Amino acid sequence: MNKKYLMFGLLGLFAIAMVTAATVNYISNTTEVTIDVSMPIELSIGDGDSTLLELYAGQSKTVIATTTVHVDGVTGHIAELTMVNFNGVGLTIDYVVPAYDGVFRLNACVEGAHTYYYIGDPSEVLDEDAFDSEVTFNTALDLDTTVDYTVETTVIMADKRACFQGSDYVFTPTA
Repeated sequence: MNKKYLMFGLLGLFAIAMVTAATVNYISNTTEVTIDVSMPIELSIGDGDSTLLELYAGQSKTVIATTTVHVDGVTGHIAELTMVNFNGVGLTIDYVVPAYDGVFRLNACVEGAHTYYYIGDPSEVLDEDAFDSEVTFNTALDLDTTVDYTVETTVIMADKRACFQGSDYVFTPTA
């Protein structure tokens, strides 16, 4: 008999604790929200995530890259441009951002069958905004004209880059 009273007493105490905890949260007027941003920053060149470049030897082509930041206070991200099935020979890439008075010449980083180009300062704090930049692909006369080159663009965490060799770019101020 005493065991029943003891059990009901413990259950009653547990129920009172649950109601008290719920009431304290209600009275404290706090709200907890979890927001999952799957892609805080997007980068697109041309019409989407990848674009086919029809490049000819000795020519250059300029396209607009749009960067969209969806949240405030984002750090640690850089832009990655991937040239699929390209060995990095015969092409230079210039990147112009309105916020900087000059040109970034992106350095090629070859890994396997692809060449990667990186731009961005991972320590910079980015706020919610969208801005356009110009990307100019300059071809040398000895560029292989039998290949159609595809550029894929994405924004990644700086420590997730496919490869790294020295500085990612050389900045030349406008005279």
